[in-house]
Amino acid sequence: MLLKILVVLLAIFAVAFVFRAWGRRDGAVERRAPPPPRRKAEPQADETLRCTACGAFVPIGTKAACARADCPFG
Repeated sequence: MLLKILVVLLAIFAVAFVFRAWGRRDGAVERRAPPPPRRKAEPQADETLRCTACGAFVPIGTKAACARADCPFG
């Protein structure tokens, strides 16, 4: 009688151990954090001024004259 109880308890512990090990294997994939998204380099933005003659925006410090004779950047 005692041997049967020990065999049943051993079987219960073996099944519990197998289920726990199987759960760890499946859960390891789910628990793994995804890699952080790669950050794209932000484009460099230049400060601009609005041309009083034509209304176009021209980067500060450049000579980007329009075709007008009264352009202040030409």
